Amino acid sequence: MFTSHEIMTVFFKLVNFCILMGLAAYAFKKYMLPLIVDLMAKKDAEKEFLLSQQVFGDQRQYELDDIIKKDVIIGDDLKIKIDQWKRVVDHERAQEMRDDVIRISCVAQNNDKKRAFKEKQRVQEKVLKSVVEKLSSVLPHDFENRQVSDEYFDEIVAFMNKRSW
Repeated sequence: MFTSHEIMTVFFKLVNFCILMGLAAYAFKKYMLPLIVDLMAKKDAEKEFLLSQQVFGDQRQYELDDIIKKDVIIGDDLKIKIDQWKRVVDHERAQEMRDDVIRISCVAQNNDKKRAFKEKQRVQEKVLKSVVEKLSSVLPHDFENRQVSDEYFDEIVAFMNKRSW
């Protein structure tokens, strides 16, 4: 069926193919394999670097989340303290306003008392002068004895002084 020439042709074609494959495998192993291994190593290193970066990023994210939680707690505490401060300030302001009202009321009362006292003094002086003038003119006629009239006059002045103070 096959002739020897055809068998030889097929045999040499196979040998040539094997040689060609061997050369290709040799060239691949000699020149391409180190490049591929290098590329694979670089990819593995890049993958490891990215994984380490991811782990570092996850750790940093955890730390930042923890810091944020602490800051939120501090912020909430600060809000509570500010609210307490506002309540204390409002209470003190209200107390000061009440004290101011009381103080203003006391000052007004004192001023009213002073005005009333001065008015009373003015009226007393006016009345006293008018009484003294009238008594000075009327008593000597009523009392012929000068000493008796002076005593009566002194008693009236003392009585008025006692009642007015």
